[in-house]
Amino acid sequence: MEYRDLERIGERARESGLLDETAEEPDSTYSFQTVASTDPNLALAGLRIELERSLVRLAESRQLPLRRVGLTGLLAQLNQRELIGGKERALLLDLAGLLNGAVHGAEVDAGASEWALDTGPRILDALQRRAESSEIRYEGIT
Repeated sequence: MEYRDLERIGERARESGLLDETAEEPDSTYSFQTVASTDPNLALAGLRIELERSLVRLAESRQLPLRRVGLTGLLAQLNQRELIGGKERALLLDLAGLLNGAVHGAEVDAGASEWALDTGPRILDALQRRAESSEIRYEGIT
């Protein structure tokens, strides 16, 4: 897994409106951040877990009935209910695919680990803000 792959995802997240460029620092600290310097694969696996948790919280915040359909099905349900846009769905699927590689032992370069520490929490925070918002529809670009 290389930094440039994740950076493309980050750029797509900015274009879709999922990443707020005005937010300088992430609001939260996540457990995966504490292991990034010693085990980048574990950090990226932790980001993958946190990504799914954030999406589940978003679904639950809108009383979306959850079925055990995995991340792909969850993203489809969130998109159908207009809680995430089509571009957001596509980039989150791509991100999850890359992170799944780390879960299964793919070699992770130092840049990818740094990306996980910088951009990963910002994506998670954006999803959390959306879950906490009273606005029903997403504000990103479809």
